[in-house]
Amino acid sequence: MIISYKHNLIFLKPRKVAGTSFEIALSKFLGATDVITPITPSDETIRKELGFLGKQNYLYPFSQLNLKQKARAVLKLRLPEKYFNHMSAKQCRTRVGESTWRDLRKLSIVRCPWDAALSRFYWANGKDAELAGFTNYFLENPQFLSANRAQYLIDGECCVDIALRFEHFREDIGLLENESPSLRGLWEVFSNLRAKGGFRPDSSKDIADVYKQHPRVDALIRQLNEFEISQYGYSMDL
Repeated sequence: MIISYKHNLIFLKPRKVAGTSFEIALSKFLGATDVITPITPSDETIRKELGFLGKQNYLYPFSQLNLKQKARAVLKLRLPEKYFNHMSAKQCRTRVGESTWRDLRKLSIVRCPWDAALSRFYWANGKDAELAGFTNYFLENPQFLSANRAQYLIDGECCVDIALRFEHFREDIGLLENESPSLRGLWEVFSNLRAKGGFRPDSSKDIADVYKQHPRVDALIRQLNEFEISQYGYSMDL
């Protein structure tokens, strides 16, 4: 996640929505006082090679720790994390404080839930995973079908000011650039990145056909993603 005082923006990062690529691209435009949480070592290497700012300002200052926390920090030679990757909106609001939360614009990414479920399945089980196991995977792990809601909903209410649609990145990032001229060029940087891609085979692209074979997952998606479907008009046709 990112908290940018420079651009008056909080980016709440969901999973399997090209969030790491977007985060790396956004890092190009950040300042020294902005919060940038760590990503994987390989992705941090990409960010460093591009000359963008890396992880910074995400740990608790020593002065904010109680005595027990200070003792633990000294023992471990490491400060605890105040902000971290994939932090929920509710956690962020608590730690950043009500005033800052209210004053900064909140930004996240949404994705068609049927498409996102396929992406999640292959990411967890490998590119060569057999779709025969698709239903059992989500019957055993239904929480994965709505996991990203924590980044843009608090107590069932939408808390973000800007939702970038995964399927319309170019259009929506363009709108963001128009609203925030200091971010001009963000789409160009982002479009040249592809962090964590390549997990999904081409054969999974016929979404409607997949869900004809797995109607129980289709029913779960409709039940658990009512907000995304109604708010953004998502269907199996994306």
